[in-house]
Amino acid sequence: MDPPGDGVIAGLDVGESEAIRLAQHLQCPLLIDEKRGRVNARSRGIPVIGIGRILIAAKETGLIESVATPLTALRGAGYRLSAAICARLLAIAGETELQQ
Repeated sequence: MDPPGDGVIAGLDVGESEAIRLAQHLQCPLLIDEKRGRVNARSRGIPVIGIGRILIAAKETGLIESVATPLTALRGAGYRLSAAICARLLAIAGETELQQ
């Protein structure tokens, strides 16, 4: 089933716009980290989940041993995560620092 499409949502790119519309259409949570996209999704009543929460869940279920390892890899690949967000995720995961 195709979601309704009304073009690009102001301030977002095509992919983010379509992801928001699809989540709204399917009435499901949305995995999105870009701040404007998260704000827009929440304003439409869509629950949002970020990559950090996915990593924490993966550690809690034993799929990964450390949140620091993938966080370090993501940052190294250019994924923008603030030091404050990383510190918060590490604290939730019971870890102390990113890997060098």
